[in-house]
Amino acid sequence: MTKQEAHSSIKIPPMEYFTLDRAASILQCDIDDLLHYGVIGAIPLCVMMRGFPSALIFMGGKDIQDPIEFYQEHKGASSFLFRESNYVSHFNSTLTEYDAYKTDGGLILFRGLAHGLWCLGHSEIESLLYSKKAKVIDTTIFMPFGWDAFREKTGLSCHIISDRYFNQSWLPTLNRQLAESAGFQLRESRKPAINEILTTSDLFIARDTILKLKGAIDTGEPMKSIINGGVIELSLSPSSEKKEHGNTVRFRENREFMIANLVYVKLTYPEECKNDRGDETNDAWAEATLNHWGFIGAGKEAPSKDYLTKIIADLKRLPAKRGAVGKP
Repeated sequence: MTKQEAHSSIKIPPMEYFTLDRAASILQCDIDDLLHYGVIGAIPLCVMMRGFPSALIFMGGKDIQDPIEFYQEHKGASSFLFRESNYVSHFNSTLTEYDAYKTDGGLILFRGLAHGLWCLGHSEIESLLYSKKAKVIDTTIFMPFGWDAFREKTGLSCHIISDRYFNQSWLPTLNRQLAESAGFQLRESRKPAINEILTTSDLFIARDTILKLKGAIDTGEPMKSIINGGVIELSLSPSSEKKEHGNTVRFRENREFMIANLVYVKLTYPEECKNDRGDETNDAWAEATLNHWGFIGAGKEAPSKDYLTKIIADLKRLPAKRGAVGKP
């Protein structure tokens, strides 16, 4: 029996997901091979959430009038579901007036608990591949399993972050009257609540992903990649779907990360977003964001102040007049 025939005869245990080392053993490959596939965006690599207090954030929801109605529309029997093949990421929210919000900029936010497999971002997987560890802090983003299919269906980008990000001290900005009636303080100085280190032993891989990898190994076909464009199928059919280049995806994810951090700083440190005269300015907002980049940047290189001010300016413009982000 040849090596390829032996690999083709591998039986996948009837489990929904596996640890990374177990998956590598089944597929007869190295853990670094799986991390490589994750870095290039060919497969999702996940962590297991068991009641993780978090905020579920949707970006691009300006046309959504009622966040709670939107949540109810997409939830299953008991939770908001992101379904991809036979595995699901769950998010439970009590949907009280303190748990569901919509900002003027089109952010929809829910507070609740995350369960199941949630996907790590590109930078965390890259750290695991090259440094054998990855840092997780308050603003580390986790995407639902099947986030790309959800975006294609709804046009919304979504992720979860620590509940610390959606702290109730935000309420004076999101809902001033409610905040004042509840007695929340406008300013609250705090340090990150999460500062943990992930290793490969913390990662999981879904059964469907293993089947996809096995098929690629059996045929010798390169894996298609979200990050770098991967293998592009050529077609002369005029109805063929246009493939989005990997760089476009990566740049969009970076912009979303910048916007999330800008929002975090504005809502958490509003006084720092003002100039010496006490006026809120784009320049002061960008400067405050860079001042806190050490703990909100999740290991990413800090952007330029000029780029941040361009993003801030676009947040205040109609779509047709935007230049850096949020263009139609």
